[in-house]
Amino acid sequence: MSGGRWLLAASFAALVVATALRVAGPSDLWDDAQPRTIGYTTDIVVNGRWILPVLDGAHPARKPPLYNWLAAPAVRVIGFSSELAHKLPSVLAMWLTWAGLAWCVGRLARTDDEARADAVALAGLTSLLFVCNHLVFKLGYLARPDMVLSTLLLVGWWAATSIVVSAPSPRDRARAATFWVCVGAAALAKGPAAGTLVLYALTAPLLLGAPRALRRFGWWWGIPLSAAMFGVWVWAAWRVDPEHVTRTLWYEEVWGRVTGLGPEGASEGPVALLTGAGDMVIYYLVRFAPWSLVTIPAAVALWRRGRGGSVLVSTVRGAAVFVGVTIVAYTFSAGKRGDYVAGAIAPAALVASWWIVSITRRRPGLRGLVVVVAAIAMAVFTDRQWRETSAPAPGIGDDIIAWTRDARSRIDASGDAPLVACWLWESPLPALLGHSGPLHDDPVAALAETGVPAWIVAGDEPGSLIERVTGQHPEWRVSRVLHGPVMPNGTAQPAAVGLYRVEAR
Repeated sequence: MSGGRWLLAASFAALVVATALRVAGPSDLWDDAQPRTIGYTTDIVVNGRWILPVLDGAHPARKPPLYNWLAAPAVRVIGFSSELAHKLPSVLAMWLTWAGLAWCVGRLARTDDEARADAVALAGLTSLLFVCNHLVFKLGYLARPDMVLSTLLLVGWWAATSIVVSAPSPRDRARAATFWVCVGAAALAKGPAAGTLVLYALTAPLLLGAPRALRRFGWWWGIPLSAAMFGVWVWAAWRVDPEHVTRTLWYEEVWGRVTGLGPEGASEGPVALLTGAGDMVIYYLVRFAPWSLVTIPAAVALWRRGRGGSVLVSTVRGAAVFVGVTIVAYTFSAGKRGDYVAGAIAPAALVASWWIVSITRRRPGLRGLVVVVAAIAMAVFTDRQWRETSAPAPGIGDDIIAWTRDARSRIDASGDAPLVACWLWESPLPALLGHSGPLHDDPVAALAETGVPAWIVAGDEPGSLIERVTGQHPEWRVSRVLHGPVMPNGTAQPAAVGLYRVEAR
């Protein structure tokens, strides 16, 4: 292949391999708050609570529900016990981001006299670097909203940058509409994270030397549009549970996290604003390694060029600005996580690839070294995943999936006997079994309310469940049908689970 097409082919191969390795690899469904996400999606499918889905029949969602809205149709069609169904929004978001980057960057580079010959190479390298880093490798197959958010932030950033770096045109209104829709959708994905787009729209025109572009964003109608998209959901959630909106969604998830005063903030409290001031830079350098190191000389090269230049160079400069805005914005939050930089990965990939293409223009064969490094990085990520050194823990996730499928088939084959869940807090098992209802401390009281025959899925608890039930109701017969997987130490989940059948003697 010539003209950089081999780089685009390598990028696509990396995307396919990364997806296949994650899907075929050991499951991590018990890790990183995924049981909550899975529980909310199951509740939407089972109980139709689209506005404020509930976990275990008692705990309303702590995040806006866009991810669960996207996952619910797949779970309904494919099944509750399908890991892919629960993670499909993240997979699709990763693929859409890859395709959008490759197409937009290649198309933009063709308009630049200096980069026209390298347009396909730039598109291939940008999409390759986007795929071959640990953060996207992880988030691309995770039942969490971060990958969907990243896609929305990329589209919003591209629309905003197009307004800033291009001459005024009739397309500006469509670009502005795209930008504000992305702001509203990003808020529905992860709340305040959408603010990075607004901060970028405020700062990019000034930093890129186009202050008049501020007027072309349609602020007077755009802010109401995105606010209405998010506000309608907030109002509907308020109608369902006003205390949850004010106490949990606002105080704990937003104010408490930013200030460090709430349970979701840093353990040090507000002082973490100072002690953790450099954390976001470290997260960016580590999570986007090794390409994050390349963005440093790239930023220097962009700074030396000064303002102005081609649309391509201005766009790359805008990408660097967005990376900086993302890091700075989260630095002013006491609670910090490495996943917060996910939205900056795609723009950062453009910055790094632009610099690589620029310095290898006379010796394009050197770009093959990037593919080699990317392959090594992918091998490292895969080794860590498949060896199960942390999350997933050895065999646990796969045991969960296999066990729930076996249990569900036995429950379905038995008829319409109800399912009761006991002692399974913070476990994905009830949701993967298609159960979305209260978790019980007392199986006897639950069975008295539900009636027998019934099924019980229960966590390991002091004292035998069989003895506890039959001791109070000798007319009932309880048998253990399936021994469940042993859960990893150090989690809030029970050490072991089992499936029981309760019938009248």
